[in-house]
Amino acid sequence: MAFFSWDTKYSVNVPDLDKEHKILLEMLNELHDAMKQGKGKENIERLVNNSASYAKSHLSHEERLMEQCGYPGFQEHKKQHEFFVQKVNEFKNDVNQNNYKLSSELLKFLKDWFVNHITMVDSKYSTSINNCKVK
Repeated sequence: MAFFSWDTKYSVNVPDLDKEHKILLEMLNELHDAMKQGKGKENIERLVNNSASYAKSHLSHEERLMEQCGYPGFQEHKKQHEFFVQKVNEFKNDVNQNNYKLSSELLKFLKDWFVNHITMVDSKYSTSINNCKVK
């Protein structure tokens, strides 16, 4: 059973961004499975590093679209992304230094971020991006 499953309530009604959100969710489930199964340090580090890298790429894409489409909440949204990247980098450094007791904190943070950020913050840009001619 998956740690976390996609639900239509997470859709931002922007197909490319929904697709990226689903990939992030799959990566979160893969990380959870690796931690639960006690996979080796290299596997967990690789998954954390890959997830962090993909998340940064996704956030950049999202920010580019918001900026191009003149989304009025862009600056505040970008600040939330910066906070997320900072927290993920802290977790990533802990994992890379063999501090695995934070793994459950990392998973909780990522899941909470996913649910709260997408449903309460990302959902707000949907209309702006969908009404935008630039994509």
